[in-house]
Amino acid sequence: MRPSSSAATAASIPVLTSIVERIAAFTADQFIPPERPAPETPAQIVGQLNEHQRRLWTLQIQVLEEHNAKRREVNGLRKQVSDATKQGRNALQILKNLLGGGLTKDVVERLEKAEYELTLLDLTHQVLKGLFWLEVQTQYGELADKPSIALYNDWTVGWQEVEELDLFGLGGVEFDIVGEMPAGRLAEILRGSRRHTRQRYPAGVH
Repeated sequence: MRPSSSAATAASIPVLTSIVERIAAFTADQFIPPERPAPETPAQIVGQLNEHQRRLWTLQIQVLEEHNAKRREVNGLRKQVSDATKQGRNALQILKNLLGGGLTKDVVERLEKAEYELTLLDLTHQVLKGLFWLEVQTQYGELADKPSIALYNDWTVGWQEVEELDLFGLGGVEFDIVGEMPAGRLAEILRGSRRHTRQRYPAGVH
């Protein structure tokens, strides 16, 4: 059973404090292991995630699921707005549909709020994912020259050939929980996080 989670961090609680509290709240039976089966070649395994890393992995997967649920909510609200817009033949009718009988002001406000929460969840997931892979790459320096770092369902850490690669967490779609990190991907994640500070709704988030 997984612990209950909120769609976004409460404004009154610092982000770092919220992350630390959520990580600490997990019990061993709530950990979410990676889905990839262990490789047939044992030589590709270099170690196993410790408890702290399992907690961090579990939280970023949980936030990922929250992100995907929020995206579905946003898509549903956008469809309502889009349908109301299409019903209007001119600007005045569209405005009436949006704020009158066709669509309530509440829906528009809910959409704005949900889009903002989606942005926060995307930022949070990017930060957690970056921290997790920083932990792994720092502990297992022997993976530095490998084409791809992979996690397996028995919590082991290893590497795989490039042709097996299935990138984790591509923006703009619901993320695949596959548990792997290609070489150089951490820097790309961090660059992407910086881009979020320059615009409210980054491309691929809404």
